[in-house]
Amino acid sequence: MKIELKKATTDDWQEILNFEKEAASYTFHAMTTEQEIKDFFVNNNVFFIVDGDETVGAIGYEEKQDSNYISELIVGSNFRGHGYGFKALEELLKTIGNRVCELHTHPENSKAIIVYLKAGFKIKDWKDNFFGDGEPRIILVRDK
Repeated sequence: MKIELKKATTDDWQEILNFEKEAASYTFHAMTTEQEIKDFFVNNNVFFIVDGDETVGAIGYEEKQDSNYISELIVGSNFRGHGYGFKALEELLKTIGNRVCELHTHPENSKAIIVYLKAGFKIKDWKDNFFGDGEPRIILVRDK
């Protein structure tokens, strides 16, 4: 499989919103409005995950002073379980370069956790009620 990361812009808000809504669950705190998506683009670099002429998901990160924060990784339901998440993360990490990266996920999102651990992330912390939704999140970090 050869995927490409294609830069998304605020004009692509509807497609990002569709991926968000499809992924929404108690383990994934989705953005649900046009304004949330457009605000997300202010601080984040967002890319579509593309396989040939098919858009299979989205991935994004925020550049911080000493690190990067992986803020988004969604694979459409029809494409899950085929390695797109890992491949997209691998491509993004190459793009970002040799910097510390952090992300969060729900502790019951075992498929995502496996992808992150396989990509070299380690569990760093646990935060109760991370989004104010009553659900915990684990924080994972990948050192340089």
